[in-house]
Amino acid sequence: ATIKNLIIVFITFLMVAGTTTIVRAQNVVKGNALAGANIVAALQISSDIKLDFGSMSIPNDNVSVTLTTKNVRSADNTANISLLPGATTIAHFKVNGTGSLGYKITLPADGTVTITNNTTTMAIDAFKSLTPLSSTDGLAGKLDTSGKDEFVVRATLKVLKDQPTGTYNGSFDVMVTYD
Repeated sequence: ATIKNLIIVFITFLMVAGTTTIVRAQNVVKGNALAGANIVAALQISSDIKLDFGSMSIPNDNVSVTLTTKNVRSADNTANISLLPGATTIAHFKVNGTGSLGYKITLPADGTVTITNNTTTMAIDAFKSLTPLSSTDGLAGKLDTSGKDEFVVRATLKVLKDQPTGTYNGSFDVMVTYD
């Protein structure tokens, strides 16, 4: 019976092996895609008008003097300071790069900009910008088809009680990057 069982198993194995279907994989098909890159001109930025808060009296308390992006000057407490007649200007920047591309503006963080009269400082903060692209303060611009744009920057000057007299000067950095 054992040899008979082995013969049956062997014959069954041969039958299964003989009926096995051979499966072949599909032929390899390849596709093609184009690749490319466009290197654009580096952005350039320049300032042709400085941020100038104009003339004011010595305050009898701490005062914040703000210039808007429309070059309107105001103080948060006019009882403590006199904003004198005369010119004020908001900073004006020109941007050049590759036409029709957008860009982002990075302004100084609060607490990072001061102006000095060589002995005493005043802080400038709350920087905002306005581009032709937006009708309100914003941080984005778009170059025209020739690769040009411009924007203005405003800020708030922190004038301390009994601030010493003198002409105060300093500078601040503004960065632009393609968007």
